[in-house]
Amino acid sequence: MKSSVADLVQTLTFNKMLPIWMSNFARNIQRILNGKDIKELERMDKEPCIVVGAGPSIKHFRQLDILKKWKGNVIACDRMLIPLLKRGIKPKIVCSVDADESISNFYAGSLVKKNRDIKAVMSATSIHPKVIEKCPLEMYFFVPIWDDPLKPSSLTRVFYFMVKKTMMETYGNAGSCAWAIAHFLGCDPIGILGLDYAYYTKDIRETTYFQTFKTLSGGRINKMLSYYRIVKTWAGYEVITDIMWLTYLQLFLPALSRAKSTTYNLSPLSIITNEKVRGMGLEEFIRKFS
Repeated sequence: MKSSVADLVQTLTFNKMLPIWMSNFARNIQRILNGKDIKELERMDKEPCIVVGAGPSIKHFRQLDILKKWKGNVIACDRMLIPLLKRGIKPKIVCSVDADESISNFYAGSLVKKNRDIKAVMSATSIHPKVIEKCPLEMYFFVPIWDDPLKPSSLTRVFYFMVKKTMMETYGNAGSCAWAIAHFLGCDPIGILGLDYAYYTKDIRETTYFQTFKTLSGGRINKMLSYYRIVKTWAGYEVITDIMWLTYLQLFLPALSRAKSTTYNLSPLSIITNEKVRGMGLEEFIRKFS
């Protein structure tokens, strides 16, 4: 169950981001209306797939060097698009959900332009207009599920009626969105790489939400430390995580449990684990499912 502090942080984040999301949505609406729907993506039923996030396992274990041996489907978060292409690894699909203009940098440069057959999946209600403007790839849109779309007062329901794009849960970040797309397209099994939900550092100043926690705690170090946890990964490593990643994890785990596909966690530093997620080395996954 999510802690009250996690609920508070989630509410603060939503309240902070909602005006930005809505401004982006209003500016993008014509492009979304004219754009393609994720249901138009090519199906991958029963095909194995590796989903690539940007967690510390990727760098620490040099997993992109190993991933080069994989000849199957790859679906990646936007941050990993250029690093993958630089290694000669070409994802079929790349996913974006964040509202920041800087996301456009992940689609910049000649290397991306040379691979225009990669498909880009975009969250209709959050993506910055500069991302849509600069992305040279064919774009497919979806409406992220924020609340119960069956309720008349649902925001998700309103956005769906406005743009008529498929509704899909993203579970909070581009990495989990990439898993959702793999599952939506019928991939099985799905290997998750770099979806760590943790940090391989002992310095909390290097963590993603440090400034948020600093604000919430008034700079009091003991209060700030209360937002962090030390946990063991499925591979036995000790890592630190925080209440935001644990909140995302609580959103994601039920989906993994309900999934028709089998998910393998290929990242030794990842804290994603339950009765339906099996830990496995990347090389073993490649040998088994290539």
